[in-house]
Amino acid sequence: LAAPLAMFLFLAAGSADDGRGMTNRLTGWRDRHGAVADDTGRAFAWARTHLPARAVVAAPPDRKDAYSSLRRPSVASVVNIPLEDLSAWRARLDDLTGVSMEGRSGYDLAYSLAFGFRHQPFAAVARWQQRYGITHVITTAVYPLPVLFRSGDTRVYQVNVRDVR
Repeated sequence: LAAPLAMFLFLAAGSADDGRGMTNRLTGWRDRHGAVADDTGRAFAWARTHLPARAVVAAPPDRKDAYSSLRRPSVASVVNIPLEDLSAWRARLDDLTGVSMEGRSGYDLAYSLAFGFRHQPFAAVARWQQRYGITHVITTAVYPLPVLFRSGDTRVYQVNVRDVR
């Protein structure tokens, strides 16, 4: 319980940009929906208005603006922590990122989650579709899936069962 709580408190406080892509998402410029104005924030804004309400999204779990910007169910997030079942939440984060939260905290954990999600192999998408019923992925990773939207390196992919089997 201590490690997830420490991570939550750190991430809620924000972080500074260190050149590795981890920007302060609390003080950065935001659009009218609260999305950070970067490529991923623009993908979230697009998804909010274009994806079906029943879409289930695998989005970067380190992004604090994911749920408020997407308004769609997602697999796991560092912000939406289900206190009634922390072990399931940790398992979902581990599955999304390939990174164990064990022994990590603060900035190291946030960076590891972001890096891990961006570098998941295509086989992970099939696993997420089977386990969580995802219909879309928002990532900078390149997958052989239909791209519905792109901003810079960030893509919104559509995940069909036939595409991942």
